[in-house]
Amino acid sequence: MLLMTFHGQPAGDPPNSSNINNIYGYDETVIDAATGQPTRYPNVLSVSNGAPPLSELRGITLVNGLLYVASGGKGASNVLSFSPVAGASPSFANPYVFIPSSATIDHPFGITWMGPATSGGPQTWWVSNQDSNVVVVVTSPSPYTQADPLPQSGPSGTYLQALLAALNHQKPAKHQEPTPWPAKFLPGTFIASNSNQEPLPEISVVDTQWGGLSAKIGSGSTDSSKKPKEKVQNSVRGVFLDGGILYVADEVGNAVRMYDPATGIPWGSATANKGPVHLLVNDGYLFVTIDDGVLYGACPSPPSLPPGLPGHFAHKHATIPPYPDPPAGYGSSVSLELASLSLSPPPQNPSGMTFDDGGNLYIASRKKKEVYQYTRTQTNDGSLAYTTTANGNPLISDKNIPDFPEFLLWYPWTSS
Repeated sequence: MLLMTFHGQPAGDPPNSSNINNIYGYDETVIDAATGQPTRYPNVLSVSNGAPPLSELRGITLVNGLLYVASGGKGASNVLSFSPVAGASPSFANPYVFIPSSATIDHPFGITWMGPATSGGPQTWWVSNQDSNVVVVVTSPSPYTQADPLPQSGPSGTYLQALLAALNHQKPAKHQEPTPWPAKFLPGTFIASNSNQEPLPEISVVDTQWGGLSAKIGSGSTDSSKKPKEKVQNSVRGVFLDGGILYVADEVGNAVRMYDPATGIPWGSATANKGPVHLLVNDGYLFVTIDDGVLYGACPSPPSLPPGLPGHFAHKHATIPPYPDPPAGYGSSVSLELASLSLSPPPQNPSGMTFDDGGNLYIASRKKKEVYQYTRTQTNDGSLAYTTTANGNPLISDKNIPDFPEFLLWYPWTSS
């Protein structure tokens, strides 16, 4: 079964039948006789009165039977956890706020995690946030308890903590000062932004060569009589952890950036010909959606570097700003090349991706409100290629998808 999130609408807006603030399920093993489409299960998430509002749902993942969902709407930014409910239709209920809203958790987009395969033990979570343009890291003592709160101040991860100390070691000359001093980052920031904006102009930035994430800042007002209010227009997107590397989609920078998931040290980046949005790893390959296609590349191995932070961060060597060159071995120690993935037919404006247990690839077309199912085909040159299983037709067509699809997740569900 496929689980699908939609573009949705902000919390508190009047209900609109074409804006879905919930998850739908699509069972491709049972075809609806009336529509000729996979059986559709609307509103998989059950939310009672007084529960956290659902708004502009984005990233979803299953961990030890629990469903985690990023709710990205204004005034409802958080990560929620739902428990499965046995029955004749897929359902998840009993929501609680796993990661609450904050200045840092603002319009969350992607979520990824690392932890033991069993139901107990601590877990680490990374959350990408569109409006704060940062990646946050949090820990959870177990999958059944709320994540630990973000620190009251300062970043998470030894890399940004050391960079912060270096920035604040000596006040720079005024003409060299790109951000206010003393430097500071949003609480819990693991990967920082290279741009700041209202209402947080005092937050320091990190150049992309030091691992900062690109952002496009623009005016949020069209009224010439009012002072333009700067806001993020394009920013960080997907985030995915696999094989000891944290991959982050830098949409504005046209790059997939790679980091040490333990410290936040930047390990390198891969160039995308257009802004990357969704990330997915399967069978040793990284898949990346861009505006008009899908890219892929063989996942690299983590670098063989000395543990800990480079000695370059010793205060006596910190001449920031201007930023010095990154230390040798850091920032370019992991190589990843992306190429176009052959898809027949190609989806228009692809969004969410997922694989099922049989290796079939599912890709949603945001523009046409469709989902294609692909199987891998052999090529003479060894490149990857996928062809639809329905003679070029979508598995799910626009008549069965009420809103623009965002994320997809394969869910091995059976009725009970």
